[in-house]
Amino acid sequence: MAEQELTYQEVMALLPGYAAGLLNNERQAAVDQHLQRQIALFQHLDELERAAGVAPPAPNDRAADGAPSAVNDRAQPRHGTSYAQVMEGERPSHELSNNPFMMRNAPQSYTDRRTGQRFVVPKRGTLHEERAPRNFPAPPVPLPTRLRRWAWNLLALAAVVAVLLIGAYQVQLQRQLALTQEQLTVIKGATRVLLLQGDSTTGAMRGTLFLGEQRALFSAGALANLPATQRYQLWYTTATGDMYTGGIITVGADQSAQQLIPLAVPATTIVGAGLSVEPVGGSVAPTLPMVLEASWVGGQ
Repeated sequence: MAEQELTYQEVMALLPGYAAGLLNNERQAAVDQHLQRQIALFQHLDELERAAGVAPPAPNDRAADGAPSAVNDRAQPRHGTSYAQVMEGERPSHELSNNPFMMRNAPQSYTDRRTGQRFVVPKRGTLHEERAPRNFPAPPVPLPTRLRRWAWNLLALAAVVAVLLIGAYQVQLQRQLALTQEQLTVIKGATRVLLLQGDSTTGAMRGTLFLGEQRALFSAGALANLPATQRYQLWYTTATGDMYTGGIITVGADQSAQQLIPLAVPATTIVGAGLSVEPVGGSVAPTLPMVLEASWVGGQ
């Protein structure tokens, strides 16, 4: 907040305490500043009067204590309101801008030769010292405020992470739902169903191949875990003895598999299917014997 300037009456009331050194530092500095301005303004007024050809007041026009007498030119308006009258509180400061004689050649600013302070004469308002803008460092933030700020930041970060996780989970559910709907569509439209079974060495391994018009659904459970260098690969055969691959089968952590298989031939021409163990990249022909082989469940 800008420092409030003392009025002429306030300075006169503080002068006894100022002379006796009884004022506090703030009041002492305020009175010093006011007196320095008075001296600088009177010096500047004398320069303006000499430039305008106006004779300065005679020495006998002042009383013994140095105060302006009744006939002092500064106490009487010659051509309107003077700077001294404004500073002494005799006339309002806004009259300076309404007086064309006083403001015609008046400088907009000047520097006090004694103190080096620079003053600005505004078109309206009181005379004031030009002050450069100050860039004060920001005060340190109290520790409780910083803790609260950190708490809010962590809460906001947790909310963002929760929203992202919920969004990712929703996307995953939508994909799973779409895949399930596709699988149900294939099952409902299947024209043939092949049941894949193994021998006594395969245990409870079972598989089912639902043959739709253009796609098939392979579903299997209790598949044995394979080494990292091996994968399960699906095959299906036609009535003419041609064999096609259904691709590498992805086995889940629960040893089950549900996978959509694009068909290279019409479903009505497929008469058999099998599951073999192949290298990681797959094979162009099955490695015998088959782990699971198909048998009819129904359909023609």
